[in-house]
Amino acid sequence: MTDVPPSMRVRRTRRQRGNPSSQTAPTMMVSVLAILAAIVGCFLWRFRGDAPVTPVEKSVPSAPTSTPPVVEPQQQPWVDLAAGDGPLPSPPADRTANMVLVPAGKFLYGDDNEEIELPAYYIDRYEVSQAEYAQFLRYVRASGDHTHCNPDEPPDKDHTPLNWGRPDLTDPRFPVVGLDYWDVYAYAGWIGKRLPTEQEWEKAARGSDGRLYPWGEDWDDRLCNWGPSPGNPRTLLPVDSMPEGQSPFGCFHMLGNAAEWTGSFVDEARRLHCGRGYCWRIGHRVPYRTTYRMPGGTELRDEGSGLRCALDAE
Repeated sequence: MTDVPPSMRVRRTRRQRGNPSSQTAPTMMVSVLAILAAIVGCFLWRFRGDAPVTPVEKSVPSAPTSTPPVVEPQQQPWVDLAAGDGPLPSPPADRTANMVLVPAGKFLYGDDNEEIELPAYYIDRYEVSQAEYAQFLRYVRASGDHTHCNPDEPPDKDHTPLNWGRPDLTDPRFPVVGLDYWDVYAYAGWIGKRLPTEQEWEKAARGSDGRLYPWGEDWDDRLCNWGPSPGNPRTLLPVDSMPEGQSPFGCFHMLGNAAEWTGSFVDEARRLHCGRGYCWRIGHRVPYRTTYRMPGGTELRDEGSGLRCALDAE
């Protein structure tokens, strides 16, 4: 082992031999003062008769959060488009306003493209809107007149549509939906028209060249209001929207938007009426053909069932 130099030994010895009394004196003085303070505190507490107070750690208030409080969205007020006072509504004087003339002639009908011939007739350019149906509904509510209704209609039938006034479906420009067969028959009769046959509906939708869609032979989901499928979250649209998808005769929304009752049956024995056009809620392409026949019972009502009217040509 190597010897440690004397100079280093001396310095180490001096550090270890420091004066202990010089280090402990301040500490002892602090202790004595603390004991005296405790004695005085006890004396004063006994003199006042107060209970000792235990110091409580104060909590530091947290900074206010920047997240706003959650506010529930307010429900839109229920809107009844048929409400109102004043004179009773009446059908328009010109029944052919906003109708198109489909000339007499042959066309290809059905999936088999059967050639059939029809006389000339008028058909509505647009689906019946909520504003138009509201006039009829206000008339029936105020007058109680059911003379334009189907003779087999149940007594005191209420023609208010399903979900009438529901905020997400209510707009005077939207097609009226939520109608059963009694409703559409009564409206058509009141306005001086009738329901189209399914042959009339199909000719107005596809023209005379046998096309599968109103706009042509190729499917294009940008040209009709079909259901809320992935990437296509739609709802009802105004009856005069999407003009690029109109039929050869100028009819709007022959596919999509509202499904439309006709005056024909898919199965008359079972009282299954024929609907055409399908509706905005369906998110697959199969029904969206001008030849598709949709069966529905007389009292069927859903969020897609609407109408357009027809009229014999003079």
